[in-house]
Amino acid sequence: MTLLTNQVTDRIRQSVDRKDHPFDIQSMHVSKDGKKALLLGHFEDLDFPEVFIYSDKSGKARRVNSESAFIDVPLGKAFWAANGRDFYMNCYDDETIYKVELDSKTYRIKQFEEVEPSDDYI
Repeated sequence: MTLLTNQVTDRIRQSVDRKDHPFDIQSMHVSKDGKKALLLGHFEDLDFPEVFIYSDKSGKARRVNSESAFIDVPLGKAFWAANGRDFYMNCYDDETIYKVELDSKTYRIKQFEEVEPSDDYI
């Protein structure tokens, strides 16, 4: 099955929801090959955005270890970079764009920095 951007299935929702609180998905962006999805959202506290990477093959979502880098950042949407590992996020209240470089084995953020908007990824 190929995933489609912004089409959150029950299987995706179940992979990120916790027993005590559902995960409110703000944005979902699917990789070019349709096999993984980047999910941005939050649990109960809007000030603590979370990012998950969902694999269609395993049916599981893995949380990106942001080490609190996203706290109080008004994130609106997350989308894959061309390399299929890193991703970009924009703010919902202005035109700020952040690039997130990700360690694909540990799902830890290697770098989180503001970048200039570009037609290459917007």
